[in-house]
Amino acid sequence: PSTAKVIRLNSPDHYDSVKCDLGMVSYPEDIAILTKGVRFSVNLAERVRAQGYPIKTYHCPSSDSEADIEKYIRTYARSGYHYSSTCRMAPFDKTHPGVVDDELRVHGLRVCDASIFQDVTAAHPMAPIVAITEKCASSIKRAQAKSK
Repeated sequence: PSTAKVIRLNSPDHYDSVKCDLGMVSYPEDIAILTKGVRFSVNLAERVRAQGYPIKTYHCPSSDSEADIEKYIRTYARSGYHYSSTCRMAPFDKTHPGVVDDELRVHGLRVCDASIFQDVTAAHPMAPIVAITEKCASSIKRAQAKSK
């Protein structure tokens, strides 16, 4: 999603869950990308079905019109449960400000998880997260060596 995500604490109690608003489909760019995906998926299913495979239709837009596809997306678009890109690693600028610098710090705090990804990955996020943890460990070791 292109949206500005928001994560807030619900209370001072660290056992309470956080409020996470992904702002799903609130930007035209998100609708455009998802529309392409829906059209591709419907087309792929039709081609596979035409080859004789028994493809069942569960939920589809009522037509190929932009309005019907957008309604379908707003009704059915959901998170894949691997939240990421909520705390982008990038330099600060006015149009797309980063939250984390290239040393994985937010005002002296290091962030070492999928929230720093600039974009959501197309696959399971485990391997890129391991790479981030290795980078973070190297950064910490380098900082400790400099302080001695």
